[in-house]
Formats: sequence, C-alpha cells, structure tokens
Amino acid sequence: MAILEDVVTTGASTMRAIERAVGSGLVVARVLCLVDRDEGGSEAVAASGYRVEPMFLRGDVEHD
Repeated sequence: MAILEDVVTTGASTMRAIERAVGSGLVVARVLCLVDRDEGGSEAVAASGYRVEPMFLRGDVEHD
C-alpha cells in the first residue's frame, strides 16, 4: 500500500495515516507526496523507517 500526501510539513499527518494503515493490518510500501515543504517532515517520517518520495521540493518553485 502507498500513502499519498499533498503536502508534507511536519510529518504528523503522514505518520497518523501510516499508523492507521498499519493498525488495520496493511503493509505500507511507499510514502509519496506532491510537495515536501523542507520543514523537517520527511526526516520525521524517515525516523520511523519510511522514506518520503516527493514530486517537488519547496525550493523547486520560486514565488514572486
């Protein structure tokens, strides 16, 4: 099973989703997100043994 997030900031909601999936007997094989805001969320999830695979990093898009 894959967990798909729109944005990862602190990683808290991602970890809740992982915990619920695992608690339901599912095996989480991948954690994907559209945007990693580079605020420590991916590292927090990685500390639990899951690597976040972002499509984009916050720095990839410049704002005017």
